[in-house]
Amino acid sequence: MERLSIWRDEISPKLMGLNNDDNPRELIREISDRILKIFTDLPLIDEYDMYQHLMSYWSNVMQDDVHMIVFDGWIEASKLQQFKGSARDADLIVKKARYKADLLSPGLIVSHYFSDERRGLDELESDLNAVAQEMEDMIEEHGDTDGLLSEVINERGRVTKTAIQDRLKEIKHDDEAGEERDAIVSYQNLMDKESQLKSNIRNMTSKLDSKVLAKYGQLTEEEIVSITVEDKWLAALATSVQGEVEHIGRDLSRRVKELAERYETPLPAIEAEVKALGAKVDEHLRKMGFSW
Repeated sequence: MERLSIWRDEISPKLMGLNNDDNPRELIREISDRILKIFTDLPLIDEYDMYQHLMSYWSNVMQDDVHMIVFDGWIEASKLQQFKGSARDADLIVKKARYKADLLSPGLIVSHYFSDERRGLDELESDLNAVAQEMEDMIEEHGDTDGLLSEVINERGRVTKTAIQDRLKEIKHDDEAGEERDAIVSYQNLMDKESQLKSNIRNMTSKLDSKVLAKYGQLTEEEIVSITVEDKWLAALATSVQGEVEHIGRDLSRRVKELAERYETPLPAIEAEVKALGAKVDEHLRKMGFSW
């Protein structure tokens, strides 16, 4: 979107040059005034909607970031903070050490420097989801009372490796249980595959987390500024504004469709009525002696 690009180009130097001489209140006043002026007089787009997106992001995220940068500097603000709280509150865990990230999340570091590793993890997780779906499908197909997997499903609806091993021993020499044995072995193979994928994901995640932790200590101020401004702030604002534009487009499309549906049925009826009235007029004119 051209207007958004203009606004980004105007405010980027100001954001990238933030230092302890800047005033956060003056900064937001300046960049919010610019967004109002740039989006003024655009058809269908209300500049105050754009303004509200900026102010919401400022209130929820950017305000705290700017204060940290102004008072502590870029490098200090980007440092991880080790803490002893719950693992659920940690942004990064490496060898049981827990860290909080205030300015730059581990996700930003990963997307900027370790995209190949992230892609590899995504592929493993996709494979894991596919295996889980296969297992769920087998339970749904063969898990009822008389199903091929009924003897290995416990009260909670789960299949355990112990149950599988025990049942395979029971039917090992049963010639009539071949179909059941094949189904159980197939499910067992899926369980093994699931276990291996989970192990691979844990190992790869652990290695990636260690790389991310090391990278935090290697970041230069220039890198910190670029990632914060371009990858975090402006990217988030662009996504928000683009979402508003798409919402306007969907709303306009819906309204056009409603109008089309509203007049789609009456129009043929109106045409038929006009034709009938026209025929009556013609008949009256003939009776009055007019001809053509």
